[in-house]
Amino acid sequence: MTNEAPKGLRANMTGSYMTDPISNSEFFDGCHQDHTFKRLTFNLCFFHAVIQERRLYGPLGWNIPYEFTENDLRISVRQLQMFLDEYPDETPLKALNYLTGECNYGGRVTENMDRRLLMVLLRQYYRPEALSDDFVIFEDNGLRYLPPPRVSMPTQERASPAPTTSTSSTSAACRSCRRRGSSGSTRTRA
Repeated sequence: MTNEAPKGLRANMTGSYMTDPISNSEFFDGCHQDHTFKRLTFNLCFFHAVIQERRLYGPLGWNIPYEFTENDLRISVRQLQMFLDEYPDETPLKALNYLTGECNYGGRVTENMDRRLLMVLLRQYYRPEALSDDFVIFEDNGLRYLPPPRVSMPTQERASPAPTTSTSSTSAACRSCRRRGSSGSTRTRA
């Protein structure tokens, strides 16, 4: 039996938050650097979703098709918690970038340009600016999307930064998402 990656960033983020160990409340709430862990976990899940989605574009996404799996995400999030607990006064982003990009995900990447792209994408989400409250996870048509300011126990409703397209009601996923228009004012989706 195989487990296909969900289609779309939102579904992929939700799937990532529902996998073990992230869905385990003891693990998710057990890191000494709580805010840093939850922010970087969100960014790691977003990175995982982005590289999964790139597969849909064939050779434009990756020169060689790679099977990034939930196991890559699992080991990366466990290492993230371990490093944050081991270094309570700092965030060892250089080590995390190396382990996550070169070893966990990059261990299966054989093409040099794909490895380079993987590391560039990861550095967008694992960097000091990613820990600030005004970090922009992605920008679309002048709207800047920010990760939720505080994430509690993961639920389906909180797993995605993207707004819904439904006009009848706004989902709970959007309630935890903040967006910033080109004017620079921050708004909370409600």
